[in-house]
Amino acid sequence: MTAMRVLSSNLADSSTTTASTTAGAYVAANLALDTKSLVWRATGLSATLSCVWGSTQNINCVILPFNNFTPAATIRVQGYSDSAGTILVVDTGTIPANPAPATILNGFTLLASQSAYAYGGGSYAMAYFALTGVQKIVVTLNDSANTAGYLEVSRLLAGAYWSPAYNADMGASLTLQDTSKNVRSEGGDLITALGTFNRKLGFTLSKMSPADRAALTIIFRSNGFRSPMFISMFPQNTDSQLEDDHQIYGKLTAMSAMTIPVYSAYSAPLEIEEV
Repeated sequence: MTAMRVLSSNLADSSTTTASTTAGAYVAANLALDTKSLVWRATGLSATLSCVWGSTQNINCVILPFNNFTPAATIRVQGYSDSAGTILVVDTGTIPANPAPATILNGFTLLASQSAYAYGGGSYAMAYFALTGVQKIVVTLNDSANTAGYLEVSRLLAGAYWSPAYNADMGASLTLQDTSKNVRSEGGDLITALGTFNRKLGFTLSKMSPADRAALTIIFRSNGFRSPMFISMFPQNTDSQLEDDHQIYGKLTAMSAMTIPVYSAYSAPLEIEEV
């Protein structure tokens, strides 16, 4: 089983990001905001996103949290060693963006749209590849089966993920948090006050090497509670639904104690809550 992956530093935010098409006020600048309701939207079912940096950046993944893609959607990432985009150094080819079965929310007419992301709607799309130094990436998206008639994405992440030498312990927990409240009316009916919905992922790394301990300490100090990160517990798993359920873009809920249970082995529990 492939070890978990953690993307704690999002290099896309330091790039100049543009889109091939934009629908009205749903501009590409929204891809740099951690507000699910603010999205970039294309005018049709295919589009490209481009990121350009002033210096070489080492990346091995592109992640698109909170989008309206169907399981038929595809993604292709091309990376260039120059900012002009003439020297191709990485090309994933056209691959499934997220083949997991789509979740259709009760009470929503679209499969998953901007208004549904706060209530459990939307999917995550991703592309992984070998660590490569680039100054420009072009992300090509296509979803000809999408009945919404357009593509939209709330967040664009790109960077170099970290994986521990030894995977997280068995027993990782996924908590589905629904803030809705049920109250009984005077007529005896059970009435629901609709609240938002999010996920929380908990796990323990109990067999960390000294190098992994150092890497995790840097993540704790750099991100703290303020900066979100992306975590995938089962990256590129053959069970796409398992992968989809256990990947999350969120923030740490606690600064956990790091212990030394045995010589040269380190342990720490982590809990991350979806933005």
